[in-house]
Amino acid sequence: MNKFCQGLGMSFRRALFEKSLIVTLIVIFWSSSGNAQSDACLGKPVFVIETATVSECSRLLTIIAPYQKFQKEGITYYCGRFKGYPVLLTSTGIGEVYAAATNTLLISTYHPKFILFVGIAGKLTPQLKYGDVVVGSEVYQVQHLDMSIERVNRVNPNTGLVYSPLLKPKSEIIEFVKTFPSFKNFSVFLGRIATTNTYPESKTLIRDILKTGSKAVAMEDYAIIATCELLNANCLTVRAISDNPQKILIMDNENRYCISASERASAMDNLVSFVKVFLDKWLQVKGNLGS
Repeated sequence: MNKFCQGLGMSFRRALFEKSLIVTLIVIFWSSSGNAQSDACLGKPVFVIETATVSECSRLLTIIAPYQKFQKEGITYYCGRFKGYPVLLTSTGIGEVYAAATNTLLISTYHPKFILFVGIAGKLTPQLKYGDVVVGSEVYQVQHLDMSIERVNRVNPNTGLVYSPLLKPKSEIIEFVKTFPSFKNFSVFLGRIATTNTYPESKTLIRDILKTGSKAVAMEDYAIIATCELLNANCLTVRAISDNPQKILIMDNENRYCISASERASAMDNLVSFVKVFLDKWLQVKGNLGS
């Protein structure tokens, strides 16, 4: 009886082990298959759209629908198509540190054909109206190295280029944008976009920004163009005007400055229209732009 029970126990344990092994193999196969399917943009010539915030990113999802959502190394991506061409959409996070880190990782992973960074920004010139779009023909880092530049090497050891607060996308990209048709609900301007390390909400910082001759101010553009320059990627930053930070100069308490939700939504609607035209035109010339 003992031998019978032992044999029965061994058979039961063997059957349980075999069943567990089968279940484990099924789970592994399902997981690996799911991961492979969830990153349809990997290993393909892909166009990338980046934003700083999740809310900005969500407004652009209709452009690439239907899409697959997945996470890779802590970053949420959406992979879809525009007229059959693979398009990857993601948000970097607010500020130059997150923008630089995310953009660098994205370029290293996907080697995109083009990166278009879009988002809202504050206007710095009276000719701009809420909802107008500014294409960054130049980006200027307002607080670039501050006073420390006198104590450090002036040349970037990786690019061999002199550190500069002013960066530009490739000239052929700007010439490409000049061929776009006019838009019905907003105007498109080429110009300098100022960027700051912090949200521009103090009178002192606003005055420093106004000295740069920029059309708009945001926080991520310099980081995007700098990492693209370092990694030899084709990039452009584009902003839609959602607010006027110069109002801070006449406010009693500048910390109470805020952006209207309706102006933010309207600016994003215009960016969606701009991105659609950009993608459509880019698909016609992609082999000759920024290469």
